[in-house]
Amino acid sequence: MRPDREGGGRLIRRTIVGFEVQEADRGGRRYTYPMDYPNLERIEASIELAASHDDGDVEGLKVDPQRYPAQDAYFSTGVAQSPSFVRAMAGLVDPRFGALFDRVLSDEGNVASLRAMGDHLAAGGNIVNAVPHGPLLDIGLMHALPYLALADLGYDLRIGIVISHGVAGRGRRFNDELVCLADALDWACDKVWYVTPQTRKTRESSYTEVASRVHIHQRNAVVRADIGSELDRGGMLLTVAPSATSNRTDSAGVTWLESPTAGTMRLLAHPRTLVGIAGGRMLGMAEPGYSLGPELIAVSPDDGLLDAQTRLLVQRLAEVMAVVDPAGSYAARRR
Repeated sequence: MRPDREGGGRLIRRTIVGFEVQEADRGGRRYTYPMDYPNLERIEASIELAASHDDGDVEGLKVDPQRYPAQDAYFSTGVAQSPSFVRAMAGLVDPRFGALFDRVLSDEGNVASLRAMGDHLAAGGNIVNAVPHGPLLDIGLMHALPYLALADLGYDLRIGIVISHGVAGRGRRFNDELVCLADALDWACDKVWYVTPQTRKTRESSYTEVASRVHIHQRNAVVRADIGSELDRGGMLLTVAPSATSNRTDSAGVTWLESPTAGTMRLLAHPRTLVGIAGGRMLGMAEPGYSLGPELIAVSPDDGLLDAQTRLLVQRLAEVMAVVDPAGSYAARRR
């Protein structure tokens, strides 16, 4: 099957961390794929896995790599749309987004955090926009908000997101049009990386029956290597949900945020990178909320400090969520 739409997209081979990959231009963005792309059985299993994780206002898409170029991709590369375009799209997802955006910029604490992030980006560093996992659309809105706020404050930056590969199998209706969530993220990103979530649901899903352990290892190795290359360049605002899709609410109403994996923490320990903690709940809430933590966290690459830093990060996520949703109950759970 040709990996191009409407006549373009010659495949180019290259190597990333010892693994061969293939790339093609698809409608103005460059997509990087495994050598056996497209694996239709693997795409179908990834769509099923995404459906088991997500609880937002989305619906499943068909297996169709010709129409949805992100299906089975490692990552995509392009140029984010303008802030005005991204804000308009966010308003379509939730019409209350504009009012929430204005409230965020009227809060002195949030603005101070945003300026600290922007100054670090302007100096050539990177910011990881660490958000709690939630519905895919909520994560997308929490991704768009700091990008728009930093642009409004006069900062120039590159923007990317790390998200489950299953997002390419989920769609949202805008009037009569069903839009792939991966395409929507492309509009708001210079880079989108698709990882395999490391959760119990993943380990017990049909995805692991059709995607070998070797493939999952290769996917995450290729993605992490490319993220590292982008962070080396500097100036990147990178949205990550480090709790790895594992926060769940128990029978007592406590939402548990599971600790990030060691691999995620090592990624956050990039020497030019600081971590900003953001919390938000939008769709399905009577009143959408968003808040930024007051500090930027530098994660040390010292493995001896890994456990303590992991506890700190997830505890900060729980604290910011308590500000956003004071009626809720949030707690950090260690792996």
